[in-house]
Amino acid sequence: MFVSYLYFYIETITQNDKPATNYSPTQISESNDDQQKVILTIRDLVDIVRVLKDCKFQTIKWFDLGLYLGLIHNDLKVIETNYPRDTEQCLRECLAKWLTDDIEATWDKLAIAVGEVKETTVAEYIKEQYVRD
Repeated sequence: MFVSYLYFYIETITQNDKPATNYSPTQISESNDDQQKVILTIRDLVDIVRVLKDCKFQTIKWFDLGLYLGLIHNDLKVIETNYPRDTEQCLRECLAKWLTDDIEATWDKLAIAVGEVKETTVAEYIKEQYVRD
């Protein structure tokens, strides 16, 4: 019985000349959309800092930004303790922590977090320049 099934399977494939699996256009589109999402890494830190600096992001908001990015409060307190009164360095360390901890850090997530701390102009700029629809 197995031999006859195998023969039928081979004959069907050779007659159709088509792959055995069919993928719907929707599945392929979703796969392509996932590939288009740009995942940020620690190597993108300098670009992110540059964008925030160029857009006049208020570095004093680094702690709240970290919370909205999903960082743990205690980790942010450690950064604050290590770099007292240096909000620029705190922001860099906060972003570095986010980029190394979040396996799906994206410009979109950053724009949302920046918007949450009421830096709407900066958030809009990030969305316009870096977020793909």
